[in-house]
Amino acid sequence: PEHARYVGLRGLEPVGIFLNGTDATYPGGGIFDPLGLADDAAKLQEQKVAEIKHGRLAMVTMLAFAVQAAVTKAGPVDNLLSFLADPAHNNITAYL
Repeated sequence: PEHARYVGLRGLEPVGIFLNGTDATYPGGGIFDPLGLADDAAKLQEQKVAEIKHGRLAMVTMLAFAVQAAVTKAGPVDNLLSFLADPAHNNITAYL
């Protein structure tokens, strides 16, 4: 990013960094969009926002898995199986 600020985005093309649409292998180019899902600009913008939201949700979920494993000293699958075996006792209230 700092190098791009000094030389400009066009200056990065010789080192293999291309602007959107100038290279077929750039994400969003031909091989990355075989179904043409990005043809509608408004729909593409919605999909970009949805992708960011889903990515953030996935990061929060992974953090929750890590915290759960640290607190219970068991992995997510073991915790799920113990909860399914006895939901009244194997839940968050057991660790408060």
